[in-house]
Amino acid sequence: MNRSGEPDSGRAAWRRVQRRIDLFIAGFAVAALVMAVIAGGIVAWLLRPLGLPPRWTWIGATVLFAVVPWIAQFALNRAGREDGS
Repeated sequence: MNRSGEPDSGRAAWRRVQRRIDLFIAGFAVAALVMAVIAGGIVAWLLRPLGLPPRWTWIGATVLFAVVPWIAQFALNRAGREDGS
């Protein structure tokens, strides 16, 4: 049923479900990126007594916490498609 009370077609319902799934996944991606930036800041703060430059430590830790896992996941998904699974 749509908002006006009429029955939906299967395609319209599927598009609505797909849009909600896409928003859900995008929300998780944004949350993961925010957590990676926060974790990078914590690592930079903890390594500050060692004399490391905080800005570059923060950037490097954020890349390690966010970009590297995303690249690994992309590679695993691609390898899974090539294997036919």
